[in-house]
Amino acid sequence: LAASSKHATRQTLALLLSDGRDPRAAQHPDQTALRAALAASRIELTVFAFGPDADTEFLSSLLPPGRELARIDDPRRLGLILSRALDAQRVRQPTTVVVGDAGTFLEGSLARELAPLLATAAPQTIERSWIARTQGSADVLWRSAEGDPLLALRAVGLGACAGLASLPAEGWASSLREPAILAPLLRALARAGPARLALPRATLERGVLWIRGLDATYPVTLSAVFPGGMELELTPPTQFAESPLTSRSAALPAELLAALSRVARTSVIGLRSEQGDVRGSVALAPPMSAEFCQAPLRIGAPGPLPKKSAADRAERGPHRASQGVLLGSLTLLGVALLMGLRPR
Repeated sequence: LAASSKHATRQTLALLLSDGRDPRAAQHPDQTALRAALAASRIELTVFAFGPDADTEFLSSLLPPGRELARIDDPRRLGLILSRALDAQRVRQPTTVVVGDAGTFLEGSLARELAPLLATAAPQTIERSWIARTQGSADVLWRSAEGDPLLALRAVGLGACAGLASLPAEGWASSLREPAILAPLLRALARAGPARLALPRATLERGVLWIRGLDATYPVTLSAVFPGGMELELTPPTQFAESPLTSRSAALPAELLAALSRVARTSVIGLRSEQGDVRGSVALAPPMSAEFCQAPLRIGAPGPLPKKSAADRAERGPHRASQGVLLGSLTLLGVALLMGLRPR
């Protein structure tokens, strides 16, 4: 395991369940090299001694100094003990609360409004918290001492939602059971007004990407970062009907239009300033494929007529042989009727 993970970039938890009775153990009493190889491969080893006759001395030698060997004597508790070992790797226990700086949040945002109120009431420590990660445009109000988000806030439509990576319960975050701590946040989430601005929205109109509903404090020059890393410069519109403060637009290249037409889910486009700072994100619903290959038609307007060919010269006049064809058809019909009336 250590050899196959030499260049690993992520931390790995390895659970070893064994009785430790290896006849080769006596030949390798020193496990210093093995422990160093595991540490170099970012592998954290948890060892469970299984059974009443387990060689606990050998199994303990696999662990780094300070780590204790776990014992499992009852096979019926095997699943419970292993799941607890995994849960222990997903939580911080305990952790210090680090409050966010209000100056790092956007002007006029709910996070900037709540940051001072939640900073003064924030607890010093939390007994246990999940090791969480944030996605999208969430604002982190509290972090753990290790940098994990504890309390995050994200705008959704005209409202907002919050996430807490702990439980206001005994043994988890007992201090959060005090109503005064989370009261400002709960009141802000529950109130009906004042109404907040809607999130920016993105649309595709005849090969042009339009982003409307931006905050007026956004920089003049923005870049749209598409899934896959492609970046496109957005500029304020010049049309009289569009606001240059809250709207940006850009003509999309043909290859990007084709790629977006094949996407069956909503794409999240990042908004980046000229200095490289990420200012937010906007969702673009998957467009219909016909938008890129068919010109729009006005309701009630006649559609395009097919092109005429050389064979269409007399398409509106009677053919010169039409009378002869008609007489011949009537003659054949009369013969068929006479033959049908002839007695057998």
